[in-house]
Amino acid sequence: NRSCRILLAEKTDRLYRNFRDAVTLQDLDLKIFFVKENEWLSKDSKSQAKLMHDIRLAMARNYSENLREEVKKGMCEKASQGTYPGRAPFGYRNNAATRTIEIHPENSTIARRVFEMYASGHYSLLALSKELRHVTGTCISKTNLHKMLTNPFYIGRFEWSGNTYQGTLPSIISPEVYEQVQAVLNGHNRPRY
Repeated sequence: NRSCRILLAEKTDRLYRNFRDAVTLQDLDLKIFFVKENEWLSKDSKSQAKLMHDIRLAMARNYSENLREEVKKGMCEKASQGTYPGRAPFGYRNNAATRTIEIHPENSTIARRVFEMYASGHYSLLALSKELRHVTGTCISKTNLHKMLTNPFYIGRFEWSGNTYQGTLPSIISPEVYEQVQAVLNGHNRPRY
């Protein structure tokens, strides 16, 4: 909005998430008031105020980068202990109270059915998607079916940061069904439509 020329921000690190944001705000030629720092910043600010702002901006960026590193380290540690540190795939659900992943009562049945139907060799991904929608009312695209069918999560393993881990989570399907699905996907058992 062209009529609004003043921006209020709690403090420097709450306003900028990256340097591009800082450059964008400078280009807009706004007066910015940092409430907790009790300081104004604009094109007309004194060089000392701009220098202090740039120092706080660099410190905010360092804090953000350090936090990112710590979160990544924590997630890798969690993965090495067999706990998947992300969002659960279809058929499972994240339990916010226990911070674990558990089997979803209804969707796990559909996920199991997806694997068994595809392992039979009688369905293409498109035909399986249509059949699922018709029989269960669940819409899963061809692309998402492929991701699902190649995801080792369903047999208790998962990939994180380029490594494969043996999870502590329960399996929905057997390794034999998973391997049969991989064989069908790789063309060793062409679907018979």
